[in-house]
Amino acid sequence: MGTNDGARSDFDDHPADLRRSVEVFAVLRNRLEQSLYAYFIFKSPDRYRGWSERHENPEALKAVRRLFVVADMLASVAADHPDDGSVSRTLHEAMIDWGRPRSAQRRISLHSRSEHRPREQEPQ
Repeated sequence: MGTNDGARSDFDDHPADLRRSVEVFAVLRNRLEQSLYAYFIFKSPDRYRGWSERHENPEALKAVRRLFVVADMLASVAADHPDDGSVSRTLHEAMIDWGRPRSAQRRISLHSRSEHRPREQEPQ
């Protein structure tokens, strides 16, 4: 992969390499979403109070979940920084596609089946 390939939208160029890294995509998605939260709060610091007190009661948590929607936060970045917003959306969608639990679950089940296959008995 070249130096600029990290931001490409076509992840099918290297499917074998990426499929070996399913777990990484979940971590990267989390980091990107945390960055979106930080940017969203930076743009409107009054949101920090709701974010920091979200576990105080069920109503506070519901309010934060309604306010901090990934699609809205991506749109906020895109409105201020169109190029960064486009890259962020592309990467977020790719991380969902390549880091989805179904993909990881399939890998685990294939691995488990091969490990638990009955061994042939050795001739005596």
